[in-house]
Amino acid sequence: MVLIYSKIYYQQQPPPLQKQQLPTKTVHSLLGTEIDPDAIESLELVLNSVVKVFCTSIPCNFYLPWQMKHQVATTSSGFIIKNRWILSNAHAVANESSIRIRKHGDAKKYPARIVHIAHECDIVIMTVDDNKFWNRLEPLTLCNDVPRLQESITIVGYPIGGDNLSVTKGVVSRVVMSTYSHSLELLLTIQIDAATNPGNSGGPAIQGTKNLLTN
Repeated sequence: MVLIYSKIYYQQQPPPLQKQQLPTKTVHSLLGTEIDPDAIESLELVLNSVVKVFCTSIPCNFYLPWQMKHQVATTSSGFIIKNRWILSNAHAVANESSIRIRKHGDAKKYPARIVHIAHECDIVIMTVDDNKFWNRLEPLTLCNDVPRLQESITIVGYPIGGDNLSVTKGVVSRVVMSTYSHSLELLLTIQIDAATNPGNSGGPAIQGTKNLLTN
């Protein structure tokens, strides 16, 4: 009985698949959800302000301090602020041997130097001495207010896996004092649920469509 049942089962032809077409209204609604006006406005705000940071560093060898480790090349993000300064994260340029900055729409990498660095709060300020670098760049202004819970936040930067500017959106899920992994200092931390990857470090976080926070 089992063999007969199996034979009949495999001889049966499945019903022909009918081609289904999505309603026009559904297609338009899907396209509408992919276009976020806030994200577009945020991108236009920082398009000429966010830069990509290329750093070559030599990590310290604490076991054999008289020997040098191999050079490590990393990338991160940064953005322009007043006084021709570039704000980014200190851990992105720690133990640096050379730093180069590339702005949006320009293939050239400009040599940069550190002006101030604070490892305690993981912040670094850099600058580029070449005047051509600063053409068409616009400085951003930092926000002094702490965002509220569930407030919309847009992350802009250059994560690894691509060479173009990336924009992700999320909300504030927690505001708490926590230990920074770079310095082990207990400082204010704003936790968001937006997708971030290595390379996003140093990029701006936009509160709504106007105010800026550091990432």
